[in-house]
Amino acid sequence: MQIHDAKLFSLVIPTFDGTPFLKRALDYLRHLSFAGPVVLSDNSAGEHREFVARCADQYPDLRIETYQFPREVSFLDKLVATLEKLDSRCVMLHAHDDFMVPAAVERCVELLVRDARYSVARGRVAMFALERGAKSAAGQVSVSLIPHPMRGYEQDEAVERMLAHIENYASTFYSVHRREPLIESCRATEAATRNVIFFQYLSSAIAALQGKIHCADELFYIRQGHADSWSGQLKRGDPEHWPLLITSPHFSRYYQEFRTALCKLVAGKCGKAAAEIGPRIDAAAVGLFRRGYCGRELDNPQEVNFMRRFDDPHSVESRLLKTAVDFSLRYPETY
Repeated sequence: MQIHDAKLFSLVIPTFDGTPFLKRALDYLRHLSFAGPVVLSDNSAGEHREFVARCADQYPDLRIETYQFPREVSFLDKLVATLEKLDSRCVMLHAHDDFMVPAAVERCVELLVRDARYSVARGRVAMFALERGAKSAAGQVSVSLIPHPMRGYEQDEAVERMLAHIENYASTFYSVHRREPLIESCRATEAATRNVIFFQYLSSAIAALQGKIHCADELFYIRQGHADSWSGQLKRGDPEHWPLLITSPHFSRYYQEFRTALCKLVAGKCGKAAAEIGPRIDAAAVGLFRRGYCGRELDNPQEVNFMRRFDDPHSVESRLLKTAVDFSLRYPETY
């Protein structure tokens, strides 16, 4: 498999504390007999940092490389410093609390290797939540499926592709990327904005400028929604995150940082002036913010059909999701 070839592919896991989840993720990769490079990019502290430092020895059957950074390093700076140390043409960013589907990831790598027009490839994503308590019988854990729409952006013209991405946003973050363009995207994003939401918007928009973004109609990644996740913690009344972001006194500055950076990049890549492209970015962003507030996430017929496949317990999607859920239930510290 190409995902086992270090010259072609590395699985990059940014880590920050979260030892129980990382242990589960590495155990799952071992369960899958994953033979490709697993790169831990870490800025944890205390016992979490010590666990990451021991991972290569504790998992001798996985090809683990570990890069550790000061706790105060920014996320994107840590990621750039790690990616610069790798030789792989393609990398997949993988959260420490998620699960990959190797066969689908393999097909993403195959696409990027054979078609230089693409900068990013991914498939559909399933997100589940596990909950103890009132919603479940005594001693039982309830399982729910949370919509997590993904989209492709395959317009031939770079600016049109970028605008389509902004208006119909689906983050490119946890996807398979060409490594060198990803480094460029992270550097440009870090220089422009530090807001946790706008850096996701900006890095994804830059990826759309760099090349086409493919989304296969198959499950390639399974996420767990939980209160201890990065987004879960940020959503606890923090004006740096939705839904309170638009009430932040810094919202206008965050948006101008995003807009200015994109205008500059479009001017350099496509020769279009800010006066021409700026109003079009504004119009697309209105659509983006409307989606954030109005919950228009399942207006994509392909996504609706994908979700329906989980209703069939014999479908490939249902079997893969059940495997990830059953695996998670063996790790009570993760729910």
